[in-house]
Amino acid sequence: MAGCDEPEYDYGDFLEVIAVYEGAGVDGSGSVFAYQARNDSPVVTLHSSSMISGVRKGERVLLRYTVVDDLSGEEKKIRVDGVSRIVCDVLRQVDGSVYDVLDSTPIDMTSIWRSGNYINVYCWVPYAGPKFQMLLVADLSTLDEAVPALRLVYGILEGEPSFERKCYASFDITNLWQRETCRGVRIYADDVDGEKVYEFNKI
Repeated sequence: MAGCDEPEYDYGDFLEVIAVYEGAGVDGSGSVFAYQARNDSPVVTLHSSSMISGVRKGERVLLRYTVVDDLSGEEKKIRVDGVSRIVCDVLRQVDGSVYDVLDSTPIDMTSIWRSGNYINVYCWVPYAGPKFQMLLVADLSTLDEAVPALRLVYGILEGEPSFERKCYASFDITNLWQRETCRGVRIYADDVDGEKVYEFNKI
């Protein structure tokens, strides 16, 4: 779990985004990250001279960085100020009988957005320790509909929550989003203020 404000929010000297770690640079040194801000915006590639450890190639992370040289609108040289792991998962599928009885602890939704084939979430969650579950689940019976139904599920696996913590999550919905029948997705979330519904449609 990790947290910050929304991607591309400028605090002054640095920026924070959800980015994919692409591995080392072409010469085998430094590190490369890539991200899409929202929807189908262009992919921005970020080059750093810093080597990154503890992160796998292809993993999505929270990247805090400072632009050192603006090479173009889609390519920049950066200084890495911090890298944090986030909740990453693929879209899960369950049949309607399971989907209808999913048990989810309410969370405080702050922001939800799509970037390419990913649904990203920033929220506050009741925290009881490192063992928890956050899933994006699809109702199998709706997958062939123009706008399938999905549910964001948060579960505390053990302990009693003693405080709330920021949480970032990113879910790969490629297999659903690229279906010819899919024109969008509708996401239900159990918020502390009641159920909230978010819809993302193909542009």
